[in-house]
Amino acid sequence: MTARLIRFSALAAAYGLLGSAALAGQPSGKKQFFVQADFEKIAEESGEGVDPESLVRESIRIIEGRLDADRDERIVVTYQGNGRLSIETPRTITRETMEDILGIPAELGFRIAGRLGSSCRIDERTAQGATPPDVESDSPEKDASGIGRDNLVSALPSLDRVTGAPTVIFEFDESGAQKLAELTSENLGRCLEIVLDGDIVSAATIHEPILGGRMQLSGGLTEESAQDLAVTLRSGALPAPFEIVDVRLID
Repeated sequence: MTARLIRFSALAAAYGLLGSAALAGQPSGKKQFFVQADFEKIAEESGEGVDPESLVRESIRIIEGRLDADRDERIVVTYQGNGRLSIETPRTITRETMEDILGIPAELGFRIAGRLGSSCRIDERTAQGATPPDVESDSPEKDASGIGRDNLVSALPSLDRVTGAPTVIFEFDESGAQKLAELTSENLGRCLEIVLDGDIVSAATIHEPILGGRMQLSGGLTEESAQDLAVTLRSGALPAPFEIVDVRLID
């Protein structure tokens, strides 16, 4: 788990986001944040041809993950249209905490998993961070967090030259390229997982070293999701920038 993800977990635990039971002694009721996407800034940063509504929808998915909405029924994120979201949370969540959740950069990481010759599959269990079904217990996942978004020079949507499938092309700086070459050279036959904000977005068997600092992410992407992912990585924050415009208490 990366430092930023650890920070999110710590925030969640401190404010009662993990689990459905409220912390003892904390105020009851809920708080409702209204946040607005900046469509003008999206156009400036993302360029023509990018659907701002799709970036807002992708942002909602990430926000729900950061708030641990799947495990806390008190968290409700509702899209009201025109880039405006309603986010209901426990009353203990402060404006500063919400600003952190909305503004903290998306975290890119790489992880080695599986034994030699094991297949790479992304299923419900791997997405939750558990060991894939074909990986033996004595072959734990190895965090390769030495390569991250800070090493990323560019991330561009593209199409595979052979299959025509949507892809994202990564290009790393000199340090990232060297680390990627070493990582893939030392782990031939094992599974390389690409992790974004704690979710595995791609996994593939390493058949040969990745040299030159360029790699392609493919599999399970649509043209829209490839575009959204590239924008997320380039901007370093949520796909769509948001501003808190109002906060209300709910009994």
